[in-house]
Amino acid sequence: MNHLLWNLYAGIKNGYSAKKIKIKQPKNNLCAKILNIFYKEGFIKSYQVDPLNPKKFEIFLKYNMGQPIITNLTPMSIPSKKIYIKVSGLWKLHNGLSVFILSTTRGFLTDKQCKQMNLGGKVFCKVK
Repeated sequence: MNHLLWNLYAGIKNGYSAKKIKIKQPKNNLCAKILNIFYKEGFIKSYQVDPLNPKKFEIFLKYNMGQPIITNLTPMSIPSKKIYIKVSGLWKLHNGLSVFILSTTRGFLTDKQCKQMNLGGKVFCKVK
């Protein structure tokens, strides 16, 4: 399951480093949830199902004055080492520059949403 996310992270990083406008990635529900968070947080312009190949997503990358919006996308939990964090630990991560994406009992949420809902969970990635 995580290899799909790593493929998504690598595709986005490589797309930004190559200054691409859009990239294509395999379609699945897990990646759709992560892409939905990226869209809501303003890290990508949009995403949609590829009209020519319904098994892929088209992801439209976002730039600010020619510079990529995402400068660092780091996977945090790996199969051999899963990182869980309590809500009290989230308050200690007071860093307004990064966004952490967590898997919680209410689905995938950002660290800010987890603080509002008083939830902890498994940390999937850090976006800067």
